[in-house]
This record gives sequence, C-alpha cells and structure tokens, in this order.
Amino acid sequence: MSAPPRDRGLSRALGAFRATAGFAPPAPGAAAPPPPPPSEADLRSMTRMVLGIETVPTHRLDAAALPTDRVRIGVGAWSGDAALTGRTSRAVAAELGVPLDVFPGGHGGFHPGQGGDPAAFAAVLRTALG
Repeated sequence: MSAPPRDRGLSRALGAFRATAGFAPPAPGAAAPPPPPPSEADLRSMTRMVLGIETVPTHRLDAAALPTDRVRIGVGAWSGDAALTGRTSRAVAAELGVPLDVFPGGHGGFHPGQGGDPAAFAAVLRTALG
C-alpha cells in the first residue's frame, strides 16, 4: 500500500488537493514554464490548506446551532462552480433553506487580474447584503 499523497511531498499533496477540490488537472504537455519556487510563507500556507482539505468533505453542518436570531445567513458560490466549493455551497444553502447567491467570475471573481469583474461582483454582493 502506498503512502498518502501528503506523505509524498507538497507537489503530490497539491495534486490530490486539486483533484478533491474539483479543479481540472494541468493539460498534458502544457508548455507553461514551471512556477518559481514557493516562499517559506507559501509553503506553510499550502501545507495548512492541503492538510485541512480532509476535514471539508466530512464536516456536518449543525444548522440548529447557527445564531439566526442575531445574524442573517447567506451562502454564495462563484458561477459555473462544479468544484468542491460549489457543491458545498449548494448543500449548505439547501440545508439552511436559504437561496444560493451566485457571484460572477471564477475563483477570484472580484479580481480583474484573475478574470473577474469587480463591478458585476459588487452588484451581486450589494443585492445579497440587502
């Protein structure tokens, strides 16, 4: 039996994270240059993210414990999100019986450098916040 991806190095663990999260794998033979080596802070951050991903699919929401008398609860997802984050957002919204607010763009939908549209994102956010 082979070791889990997290025991075979950060690169293998990030690959397992991408697969679990629903992100498409890199295209075979992609001509993109390799990324620069991560900084120490990046390594710490990625390690926490990779080790923490195992808790996401197994966590059960205790909807009754949420403070609905003091807080308005909303759930959002980015458009076209079939990844773990979108599936989780849809499940949480259904569990809570609240609508799912769908934000335009991808993972960084508010950030123009990541293909986002800040104005469109802000319009949905204003509507969601009432």
